[in-house]
Amino acid sequence: CSDGAVRLVGGSDAKEGRVEVCFNNSWSSVCSEGWDSNDAAVVCRQLGLMPQSAMAVPFGPGLGPIALENVSCSGSEQSLLQCPSDMTEGGSSQCTEHAGTVCEPPCALDGLTECGLSPTDGGINREEVCFCSSDCVDFGDCCRDVRSLANCTVGAPVCNDSDVRLEEGTRAWNGRLEVCVHGQWGSVCDRHFEELDAQVVCRELGFPTQNAFALPGGTFGQIERIWLAGVECLGIESSILECQSMGPGNFIPCRFGNASGVWCAGAAPPECNETDIRLANGTSPSNGRVEVCHRGVWGTVCGDGWDERDAAVVCRELGQETAHAVPIFELTFGSGTGPIVLDDVECTGQEPRLTECDHPGNLVHNCFRIQEASVSCRETPVARCTDGLPAVAEEELNRFGVCEP
Repeated sequence: CSDGAVRLVGGSDAKEGRVEVCFNNSWSSVCSEGWDSNDAAVVCRQLGLMPQSAMAVPFGPGLGPIALENVSCSGSEQSLLQCPSDMTEGGSSQCTEHAGTVCEPPCALDGLTECGLSPTDGGINREEVCFCSSDCVDFGDCCRDVRSLANCTVGAPVCNDSDVRLEEGTRAWNGRLEVCVHGQWGSVCDRHFEELDAQVVCRELGFPTQNAFALPGGTFGQIERIWLAGVECLGIESSILECQSMGPGNFIPCRFGNASGVWCAGAAPPECNETDIRLANGTSPSNGRVEVCHRGVWGTVCGDGWDERDAAVVCRELGQETAHAVPIFELTFGSGTGPIVLDDVECTGQEPRLTECDHPGNLVHNCFRIQEASVSCRETPVARCTDGLPAVAEEELNRFGVCEP
């Protein structure tokens, strides 16, 4: 390979997979710590694919060394090596999670002529206008110029304009926020989408506004169109469409994968108290998936950078042994159903509570369910693995000595 080249491996095709970069004529991986959509966008651009739709996702560990850590792209760079990063000595790294990316192929601009525009009209920028579809029917993704919208046909209506709903949630009061525009459902960009905005959505849907909170993009999956971005509500509006925003008809500066989520926690009795913590779905009280309480709802902790010090704090907070605290990954105890509350947790190991460790803030994360953190607080076997656990879970538990043979 040529030094500086990138590729995606381990995915279903060449548009997705674990990121590998060429160093000294051999392929190496990239550490996933801090890896986000800006970094993924640079990889997609370097591969000749669409950077706007880039997503940072896990694709499992690589076989070769890790060459780059702490990659921090602005998103505008032309190649990954132009981004600030740390190069590891001889590919040696303590990182155990490897960065992955999903891209979309570039789309043709032919569809824009159906909207009354030629591909060169007004100096249209391919990356700004074309979002993975060349068909004018999908103008929510491709024909982003305000002049084009009046002449576009979006197909048969599937909803009533200004309707709002929450999709793919665990209850009626949580899910991906969608609004109906031109008879079609679309999402709302999570950039600057905050608590006041979530309160308006909950009120509009007939749920209490108390304890309403916003969730970052991807929490409840994606939808093809993005209708709104830059939403700024006062919190008193009766509809999200009454709030200030970059609404339909404007170019939406938001990447695919950033669909806002909303949780109207006041719609149900509290499941827990704000300072509660627990180990869920374990084989005994001393192991399980780490869950913390947020706004009366049980949520999970992302395993990015999760280590023995973080596990020790959890065990101490639960009144259990800390000497043999072990961090566990890879959905050993299944995935949670609540929001991902904490990410990039960095404990010294001496804190009395997990929430007192350094972290970016509640609900601030770039995590997926597969990365949720678990803990075992005992070195000696505590229980026999049940037949109900998946094979990967039994293997992981035995590896850490928490299952009887």
